[in-house]
Amino acid sequence: MKKKILRNIPIVRPYLIRIEPIELEDRIKTKILEIIAGKKLWIKSLRFGENFINATEFFKDTLKQYLDSTKAPEELQLRWHKLLARSPENLDEDSVEHSGMKAFTWIYLYRKYKTLPELESEKGVDIRLGNKYYEIETFFGRDTISVLSEKVEKLKGGKISFVLRNIGILIHLKELTNLFKNAEKEWC
Repeated sequence: MKKKILRNIPIVRPYLIRIEPIELEDRIKTKILEIIAGKKLWIKSLRFGENFINATEFFKDTLKQYLDSTKAPEELQLRWHKLLARSPENLDEDSVEHSGMKAFTWIYLYRKYKTLPELESEKGVDIRLGNKYYEIETFFGRDTISVLSEKVEKLKGGKISFVLRNIGILIHLKELTNLFKNAEKEWC
């Protein structure tokens, strides 16, 4: 009886998959860290995990610097309150990353085009300059594809640029690549 029972028990071994971590070369690790930090880094230790956390913190700290209105052009300082306004979609306070990325983009566009970009336009767009829309997206707790698709649908007829966190691009690289491969078919 015991042999009959053991014969009828399914074997798990053929369904097991063993995954071994891939050892990355130091130059690849360094490049990943530089992408996340947004600049060239001088790396002190060889611990990738520790350096990864430091790179993300460096990026966040850099964004915080853009929230200092005293460093912005005077014309932008007069409208700084709009930069830190609540999100029009859910009335929650924007994250430091979102506000910092919005400040960076707003200042960059102002300096590049010598005209004042509109913040939080009538369509709920983060930044508008003429018929160009700039949407800041961190993907915190949201589905990547649906967030971008909704915004593209909402802003049809204008040129849209998405401003994404460096780490967000790496995390969602496959989804973003597929989205933009199919974008021409779906939206154009």
